[in-house]
This record gives sequence, C-alpha cells and structure tokens, in this order.
Amino acid sequence: VLKKNDLDERTQRLLQTAQRNARQLLTFVNEILDLSRLQNNGAELRVQATRLNDFLETTLQNFQPSAESRQIQIQFDHLAEPAWTLELDRDKLLKILNNLLGNALKFTPAGGEVVLSAEKQDSRLLLSVRDTGPGIHPDDLPHIFDLYYQSKHPDTNTEGGTGIGLAFARELAQVMGGRLWAECPPNQGSIFYLDLPARECPPASA
Repeated sequence: VLKKNDLDERTQRLLQTAQRNARQLLTFVNEILDLSRLQNNGAELRVQATRLNDFLETTLQNFQPSAESRQIQIQFDHLAEPAWTLELDRDKLLKILNNLLGNALKFTPAGGEVVLSAEKQDSRLLLSVRDTGPGIHPDDLPHIFDLYYQSKHPDTNTEGGTGIGLAFARELAQVMGGRLWAECPPNQGSIFYLDLPARECPPASA
C-alpha cells in the first residue's frame, strides 16, 4: 500500500508507523527465538576465512544511510594490516556488531559520532564500538547484559528496547570463545568491547 502514490499524508504516516512497529515486533520475535535456540541447543561455530578489514567495512556501510538520516558521523578505524585474515563465524560476529552499532546510533544525538575500531593484541582480536551519546547510568551498567533488563531511570531513553539484544550478543561472544563488556567514561558516551580469539588463516601456498 505504501508504494501507491495517491495516499494522503496522514494515511501514509499511519502506514509508516505500522510498518516500523511490525518490523520492531519481527526483530523482537526473532531475537527471542535465536536466544532460545542458543540456550537450549548450544551453537556450533561455522568459521570462514575472513579478511577482517573488508568484513568490518562492509558491516559499517550497512549503517551509513541510517547515520546520515540522523546526522551522525559513522567511521571505521582500519587495522594497520589490511590483509589480516582470520577464521571467523561471520554470522555470529555480524549479529553482535549489528546489535552494538544499532544501539550506538539509537542513543547518539544528531551531530554525534559512532566509531568502530579493531586492534590486534597478540593472539586476540579486540573490537570496539564507541559513541558520543549520553552514556549509561552507573546503576544500569552492571545489568545491561541481563536478559530483559530495562533501566529504571526516567531520564534514560530505551526507545523500544526489549532487553534481549545485548544478552543475545553476550551469549554469541561466549560461543565464539570471547567476551563482551561495556565501559562508560564520564562525559564520553559509551564504549562496548568485544574480545575474540584471533585464529589466523595459514598463508596461501605459492
């Protein structure tokens, strides 16, 4: 119906609201199903050789239109080794990053910034997503990865949050042999860190 050109403004606005709500509900249901499967059956790693810089660049590009519409600058701090290739479960890593980047954009005001960074630390990979939003209330910080947790502070913007996304992301990080945590420096927004094993692919034969 939204593809029709003869809709009046009020009808179009109502349909767009219904579409947004339906998509939020679909996301909510899928998160519950995914988390339930993960908790009940565990999950196998399905790794693929992944050139990390390319993967992260592509992931970030998917958020570019949303960032532009919100007048937020979004950028990627590239690794010093552009050809660094790891054995990664792309699907699980993508779900984690989509959650972190989506949250960062949600809570960052117009004119702010979201930065995705990657560092090589010995045999580990450290990814981070930093934003310039209002940060996380100190009372909430220890609980943000708890399933269904919602902030009890009236000045905290939950914007349709379900309390599932971060719990699911943490479970996925653990399945990948890593850990996920957050820090909130005073007046500097929020930073989410994802630490993973860096299983390097053997160099290709000559």
